Amino acid sequence: PRRVEAQQVVALVGSLGTAPNRATWGYPNSHKVPQVFLATGDSYWGFCAHKACLGSPKPYTIGWQPDYPGEGRLYGKYIAANMPNAKIGVLYQNDAYGKNYYSGLRAGLGKAHVEQIVDAESYDISQTSLTQQILALKSKGADTFFIAGTPSPTITALVTATKVGWSPTTFLANVSAIRPFLLAAAKAGANLNGVISSSYVASPTTQPTLAGMKLGKSIIAKYQPALASDWALGDSNLVYGMGVAWTFVQALKNAGANPTRASLETALHNMNYANNPFVYPGIKIQTTAKDGFPIEQEIMIKWSGGKTGDWQPFGKLLSNIR
Repeated sequence: PRRVEAQQVVALVGSLGTAPNRATWGYPNSHKVPQVFLATGDSYWGFCAHKACLGSPKPYTIGWQPDYPGEGRLYGKYIAANMPNAKIGVLYQNDAYGKNYYSGLRAGLGKAHVEQIVDAESYDISQTSLTQQILALKSKGADTFFIAGTPSPTITALVTATKVGWSPTTFLANVSAIRPFLLAAAKAGANLNGVISSSYVASPTTQPTLAGMKLGKSIIAKYQPALASDWALGDSNLVYGMGVAWTFVQALKNAGANPTRASLETALHNMNYANNPFVYPGIKIQTTAKDGFPIEQEIMIKWSGGKTGDWQPFGKLLSNIR
């Protein structure tokens, strides 16, 4: 607070998590400090620029990644179009994060297909066992499994499903679709082949010849060599961070020769970047004064190769997912 009030901080960049950001966003907004590219896909950050949220609009807050309801909608539309007879079991985190994904899934399925959901089980983030929920979903005859969870519970769910002899077609929230996490699940016994998710960043392992992936590898080698092994494993969190940093630098450049908080705010709501080297090829980062959702495109991905496998993109780049 002291630095903010003394005008020493131009912006707050990349803070993690829905609950912490909602708890603090009143302060930067009341002081007109840009709260930039939050590391969370909740839709609040886009909608609340012009809509009263927790008492007032929050025009100085903006996210970066595709929003969770939009991603959930993407899976719902895919299932409705390609798996019209699927019996869907949902496991979701019992908070805003999980509920956003679940509501998006239902919206994507639409009225004609939402009844394909045969059961939905929630869990608390503090739970270490999900056996009860997995067995309940299996007992309802679900042959399709959507996991709206953060990484650790997702790993637990994947391993548990395999251990109880349940082999549904599985969809993961992309927050947890990070290759090292999936490798950990496989090592613990999970059967991963055919698991489906989505992505919006490029891959160090399946797209190593892209200019952005070459650049990212050189950045890691020069400035953070301790992370070289994570890059080699395909840790897309590293790519995410670079993508955010690149976008922020471009916004600063577009904020003028002597950027101010006000000029940066204007730049953030007038982005049109088609050349971010760290996002999936073809994805654009765009905002307007009325649209505060920078990324609204994703590509579907599917796991193949078993315990040493990787994500492979399939289908076309999907736009307007929100």
